[in-house]
Amino acid sequence: MKKAFLFLLIIGGLVFISSIVSAQMYITNCTNNTVTRANLDGTGGVSLGNLNSTLDCPEGIAISGGKMYVANNGNNTISRANLDGTGGEDLGDLNGTLDGPNGIAISGGKMYVVNIDSNTISRANLDGTGGEDLGNLNGTLNLPFGIAISGGKMYVSNWSHISRGNLDGTGGVSLGNLNGTVNDPTDIAISGGKMYVVNLLTVSRGNLDGTGGEDLGDLNGTLNGQYGIAISGGKMYVADGNTDTISRANLDGTGGVSLDVATLDGPQYIAITPEVSTAVPTMNEWGMMVFMLLAAIASVYYLKRRKAL
Repeated sequence: MKKAFLFLLIIGGLVFISSIVSAQMYITNCTNNTVTRANLDGTGGVSLGNLNSTLDCPEGIAISGGKMYVANNGNNTISRANLDGTGGEDLGDLNGTLDGPNGIAISGGKMYVVNIDSNTISRANLDGTGGEDLGNLNGTLNLPFGIAISGGKMYVSNWSHISRGNLDGTGGVSLGNLNGTVNDPTDIAISGGKMYVVNLLTVSRGNLDGTGGEDLGDLNGTLNGQYGIAISGGKMYVADGNTDTISRANLDGTGGVSLDVATLDGPQYIAITPEVSTAVPTMNEWGMMVFMLLAAIASVYYLKRRKAL
């Protein structure tokens, strides 16, 4: 009985410690209407298919609550599915507000979608209901592509500049071109109080008010017709539609490498899941694990002593 208890104690601790799951990236493929999932080192690339035949030139992708949300530029709809590609749903055109949807972001139980053809932003509930047209951010949108949300503000990459607005569409302003570094930007991501913008062959970085613009270069020569960008674990990941690869680099642009990911075919946008799936141990939980380990050692010592007697 005591040996069985000791075994369960050790196994339980190991299961708890191993409950951390590595992040994965999800990439839309416009050429073959699929989504690819892979590890952050580029291995394990698999096609999740066409999400129950709902994809039509998928562009932007966002992840929330164990679901992926994909903007379909080909038929002006949003697709939703489980993270394994099953359960694909067509959420429709968000009350008729979609017009050439590209980038998509999620915040506060709402989705925000950039419409490149009408120069507008659509907002809706995560089931596709309640779609509303938030307008053009005070006339600042001009061929908008990507969108990111931080601190109750939306940031949109336009053909030649960055726009910022409140989440209800008011207060739109142009933040300019990040000290002249923005050139045909396609997507935008935010991390650590900085915005990162994908250009034709480079990445720009700037403060959230548009100041401090920097040219981070071509990520060690790995960029060649890039599109979407995502950030995780102090690294940026950029989808390259011309070479069917993902570029990865440090947030200052150094250390760029090209990741060959299986099943990519015209990759567009990219989203990354959080690294932890269950619970990250708190200080109290680490203390509990140490206690369990000490208890296991004490049990082994007790059993040995008893057997010796």
